Amino acid sequence: MTANESEQNSINSSNSELQTEFVEISFDEDASRIDWAETWKSVRFYALPLISFLLFLLIVVGTVLPNISAVFYKIDEINILREKDTKLSQRLTRLANLAAQQAQRDVLLAKINEIVPTSQSQVVTFRQRVIDTAANQSVKLDSAVLGEVLIEQDSDNTESIAPGLFLVRIPSEFTLSGQIDGFRRFLSSLYLGEDFFC
Repeated sequence: MTANESEQNSINSSNSELQTEFVEISFDEDASRIDWAETWKSVRFYALPLISFLLFLLIVVGTVLPNISAVFYKIDEINILREKDTKLSQRLTRLANLAAQQAQRDVLLAKINEIVPTSQSQVVTFRQRVIDTAANQSVKLDSAVLGEVLIEQDSDNTESIAPGLFLVRIPSEFTLSGQIDGFRRFLSSLYLGEDFFC
């Protein structure tokens, strides 16, 4: 190989390196036409997550948040009802205790009525008749003080009274309030009743 040939080979190899390849770029004749299928794929790819996120926000704001506030409102109502229930339970307990005490007192009064002479229980009966008469005539009984005193029998009158019978005086003090017409009807009812005689 001669020097010329080697020189030519080096020039050829450098020329081949310097040679550029031309790439042919072609455009479609219908470049103004839009590929709708490709566009729809792109829209779905980007818009679907956005729409999903907006739908999620709408569900959270539209349904979950009002329900959370309704839950808190119902919790407040439950607390109020629990307080009312506690108060009513305490009241029922007090009423049950009072009923038990009243039952014990009724038993005690029944025993006392068996033991005590009839005249003693008549004091209570008389008081109740006065209270009922006052209530029927629209007169309010403010207070009542009742007692009982056995009337001493003279030795002269002992033959006229059967043995074992005695008179009882019931000193009574009633404080009443109401209208005059009510008092008139009240006194008239007492006068015509069985407790007074002339």
